[in-house]
Order: sequence, then structure tokens, then C-alpha cells
Amino acid sequence: MDKIAKMEAELQSAEPVKLELQQRAHSDIQQIPALVSELESLRRKYQHCQLEWQKTMYDHYTYNIMINTYGEQGWIDEVAGVLTELKERGLGPNLCSYNTLIKAYGIAGMVEDAVHLVKEMRENGIEPDKITYTNLISALRMISF
Repeated sequence: MDKIAKMEAELQSAEPVKLELQQRAHSDIQQIPALVSELESLRRKYQHCQLEWQKTMYDHYTYNIMINTYGEQGWIDEVAGVLTELKERGLGPNLCSYNTLIKAYGIAGMVEDAVHLVKEMRENGIEPDKITYTNLISALRMISF
């Protein structure tokens, strides 16, 4: 009986450790979504740093690729940053830039902004083309009636 009592005592003393380990595991599992989100944020920052590093070679083509890449991911803040930078560097959006922006705003569900871009295009002397209207129609399809 002495051995059984000793084993029971050992099991009882191990119970708090077992509970602590279970709580830690549960806590770690709860942190996974936040860690994944942080990792995604770091990945985006890394990509942005790579693009920043290559800035000296930027032209419309490069900016349009950045807008398209960010836009397809729905990263509209990054799209807006690229547009601002494009304007600050004196390049301003061209037809392809506007078409890509309209597509990005459509993906993000920002239909009013997409329509505004068509107006802005005309104000800047750039006539919309088939791609412009295709992207605009795609954006308009996102509206729920």
C-alpha cells in the first residue's frame, strides 16, 4: 500500500504541472492567428523594402506592376501609397496606371473611387479605353443591390 500511496502523491504533485502545460498549450494555440497576421505584415514590409531599394529604376511600368500586385491582394493602402509616389515623382498616372487602379479599387469594393478615377482620367486628358470600361464594369458588379 505504501507504494500505491507514494504513486498517488506523485500524481497529485504532477497535476499542477500538467494543468500549467495545458494552459500554455491553449494560450500558444490562441496566439497563432496573431502570429500569422504579424508574419504577413512582415512579409509585406519586406516586399516593400525590396521595391524601395530598386526605386532608382522606377518608371510607369514598374509602378503599374506594383499597383497591380498590391491591388490583386486587396492592399489598397499600399496602392494609394504607390499612386502618391507616382505623382510626387512627377510621372503621374498614364492610361495603364488608371486602368490598373480602377481594377484595384474594384477588387477592394471601392466602386465610387473607381468611377472617380474615370473622371480624373478625362480631366487629365487621358481617354478611357476598352480595358478601362471592362475594369469599371467589373467594379460595378461588386455592388449589392
